Amino acid sequence: MPFPVSIAGSIELRISDPSSITVESVITRIKSLLEAAKAKSISCVGSTVSFRGGTYFGAFNMNVLAEVGSGQIRVEKQGASILVQYHLSTVNLLVRTTVVLPLLPLGATLFFASSWSGHFIQNLVSVYSADRLLVPLLIAWLWVFVGNFLLTKLRFRSWLSKDLSLAFNSGRAQGIPS
Repeated sequence: MPFPVSIAGSIELRISDPSSITVESVITRIKSLLEAAKAKSISCVGSTVSFRGGTYFGAFNMNVLAEVGSGQIRVEKQGASILVQYHLSTVNLLVRTTVVLPLLPLGATLFFASSWSGHFIQNLVSVYSADRLLVPLLIAWLWVFVGNFLLTKLRFRSWLSKDLSLAFNSGRAQGIPS
């Protein structure tokens, strides 16, 4: 299932000498890339590499796998090219954004509450009134979730195709529309 719970795509590596590159060598390079990006639970079954990503609080959003919960990358040889297909789960991003964003007004109310007496409940009710909160929360959700989803989609494809192209001197890796 695509948006909003997964990202899928393909990259085709066109190579001048098909006998010089094997599926195993591409898989080895992909595993090295994932290790460098601090992926967890990297495993390989046949021509498919599976891994877990995760939020890296120390790296903020700089890590290409920061918003990826898990993923699979499949490699297959097709004549004079190598086809790399990937599927990334963004369920963690969806859940985290949907749960955390509504809690921000509560945190702000607790932080800025002028009185901890009877006015506290009144402050909570006024902050969480639908007419004052729904539109800003929707805009924030779209900004955070959709923005991170699209950035992850673009960055992962670019990161993978650029490195594989350089590693195997193909000079060109083309994204295949999914």
